[in-house]
Amino acid sequence: MDEKIKYSLKIKQIKYYLVFFFTGIIIFCSGCAYFNTFYNARRYFEEGEKARLENIGGSLPSSAKNAYKSVIDKSILTLNKYPQSKYVLPAMLLIGKSRYHLGEYTQAENMFRQLEQEGAAEYQQESQYWLALTKWKSGKLQPALDDLHTLYDQINDNQFLAKIHLSVAEIYLEIEKTDQALASLKKAADLTKDRSEKDQIYYRLSTLAFDQQEYDRALFAYRNVIKYTMVKKRKEEANLQIVRVYRLKEDFKQASKKIKDLLADGDFETVHGDLELELVKIFLDQGEEGMAKTRLETITNDYKKTEVSAEAFYLLGENTLNNREFEEALTHFEQVSTESRKSEFIKISKRRIKEINAYQSARNELSELTGEKTVVPPLLDESGIEKTTKVDSLRSFSKHNLAKIGLSDEAGEFDSTNVDSNEANSQSLLLKQNQIAEKLYSLGELDAFHFDRSDSAIVHLQNIIENYPDTDLYLKSLFTLRFLFFERGDTTKGENLEDILLEQFPESEFSLVIRKRKGLEEGAQDNFLRDAEQLWDQDQEASLHEYKSIIAADSTSALAARAVYFLAHRYDYYIHNADSALKYYEMIQHLHPESEQASASKSRYSTLKYLLGEDSDEEIKIEKQSYVPKQFSLDSISLDIYRSISRRDTALKFVKQDSLTLPIDTSVIVP
Repeated sequence: MDEKIKYSLKIKQIKYYLVFFFTGIIIFCSGCAYFNTFYNARRYFEEGEKARLENIGGSLPSSAKNAYKSVIDKSILTLNKYPQSKYVLPAMLLIGKSRYHLGEYTQAENMFRQLEQEGAAEYQQESQYWLALTKWKSGKLQPALDDLHTLYDQINDNQFLAKIHLSVAEIYLEIEKTDQALASLKKAADLTKDRSEKDQIYYRLSTLAFDQQEYDRALFAYRNVIKYTMVKKRKEEANLQIVRVYRLKEDFKQASKKIKDLLADGDFETVHGDLELELVKIFLDQGEEGMAKTRLETITNDYKKTEVSAEAFYLLGENTLNNREFEEALTHFEQVSTESRKSEFIKISKRRIKEINAYQSARNELSELTGEKTVVPPLLDESGIEKTTKVDSLRSFSKHNLAKIGLSDEAGEFDSTNVDSNEANSQSLLLKQNQIAEKLYSLGELDAFHFDRSDSAIVHLQNIIENYPDTDLYLKSLFTLRFLFFERGDTTKGENLEDILLEQFPESEFSLVIRKRKGLEEGAQDNFLRDAEQLWDQDQEASLHEYKSIIAADSTSALAARAVYFLAHRYDYYIHNADSALKYYEMIQHLHPESEQASASKSRYSTLKYLLGEDSDEEIKIEKQSYVPKQFSLDSISLDIYRSISRRDTALKFVKQDSLTLPIDTSVIVP
């Protein structure tokens, strides 16, 4: 009996232990389940961050988007299935950050506000940081900055402070306060101890400093990128950029030494072609164009079907175009897209092809009209004086005016006065003269504003002024020639041409522009624009900001229409940013379709759309066939006379920076 009792007690004990054991197993497995769910969410977030940071400055990669979406799914699962677990708050933070990076700012804000209320102090501060960023992305830039500065005073953790400085820098960049942005980036780099973050910050700092042409700061940052980065591609890029910085600082000895060392290092084999191109640019900077051309031809053979060979063909095209070898230049430019469909030089090469074809077409049509072979105006001789022939003027009026500016003994590219003087129909004669003037002007426009040949352009314009004073393009030629003289720094001739326009054609639109520049006419409304213009020579960024402020105040006003036109013109002819120019030309057409500015810029707007790939060739062909040269009111045109040309990359002497711009409608060209 006792044995039965003992046996029964033993069985009960075993059952108890088994229940306890399996209960523990269930609890343990349950804990593992929600840990694994959260662990997967965190792993996906790390993957998304890696993909995002590797493409910083660009659009969010699809791999990052997918990773962030997985983060949200896994984190929501943690919240729903395990609402009492310790991973709830971290999961909420991951959801908020993932939604932020996906651009879901409202949903991100809601999550951060909930986390701010339910979380401890560390989560409250983290939530406040991300709430400030959602304000930034929602367009509330100043409130975002204020919140970040307030939060900064409450934080003691250097890593967190570095993160705040980094975000402040990004906001400063958006409001175009570059100096403050650079300073914030430097502080962020100094504060963080994390190697990968130092890499990211110094990389951002180096890129920004290089773009701002602060080469010493860029050099310092690139060296730190090399020091901290674990990414082979970034290390290669930083070394290549150091070579470029040395070259742009004209420290050719250091640049050449660096190139030699890197070419001898097998670890940098993937950038050897780029290094060869940098060596070419050093030759160009030193005036060794023959050596540069030979090296480029070698590169096209050694690196066939690559982006390197594509750039080499582009540079060969610019070299031959600079020497007026149009057919050879065409061959080189056409080869660019064949070498690599990824080349950044495809777009500009296509523009060059169009420009050369337009030039040759105008030249051939001019030959047919005059019955003579049209020759390309020669280059300058060794003394810098243009080689031209002498020709008598058709009109004593024209000769008298030209004598005033010292041009009566400087002739056009050919003697076009042999157009049949016995033509009975004077209207037919005038029509033919207008056609000739139009072709001459087209040649001058391309030479001046696309081929960087103002000397040749002056020859074409002089031809119109001397020989075709009764044509529609006579005044426009005077005005454009005046612009070119001012651009070359020949203010005496420029001012003399102004006097001719004011005295002989006081009612013309061109004279109106000149009077405005001289302050002879000015309305109260012009003061805002005048202030922005006067600021241009001292601080271009501030001037652009003034124009934008006028638009922001009331984008539908007549004053705004003029401000928009100014911005379009500045980006087009001064800053040489075709995309930004198109943006503002488009704004004129959409917001002020009936304005004088819309009429004046319509042709240029269409041309930019076409050459930036937004119109078909057929549409442009139809437009050109229906186009009749007009002179628009220039009431809205910029009044300064000097073009500010910034050439960061001086190595490309035959690559004019406005090669990124497009054919110009000089009916609205500015002084």
